[in-house]
Amino acid sequence: MRCVRCPRRARSDEPAVAGEPAFLRSIVAMFVVDRTQTIVAANRAAHGLLAVNDLSGQVITDFYPPESIAQARVSFQIQ
Repeated sequence: MRCVRCPRRARSDEPAVAGEPAFLRSIVAMFVVDRTQTIVAANRAAHGLLAVNDLSGQVITDFYPPESIAQARVSFQIQ
């Protein structure tokens, strides 16, 4: 499975992923999501956990059980 690398910043005021080398090499599944719950970056362990080749652009709640989606929206403060 390929690793989705952090996208290049379109603007200089956009934050990069802190500790990017550690993020990419970690054995712990990590995701970076935006305010719409869309995955913008995921490390190799995340791909292995979900058995998906490309997580970029996926909505994180697509991988939640149906009974947990409402709570996830509250956690992300999405109405």
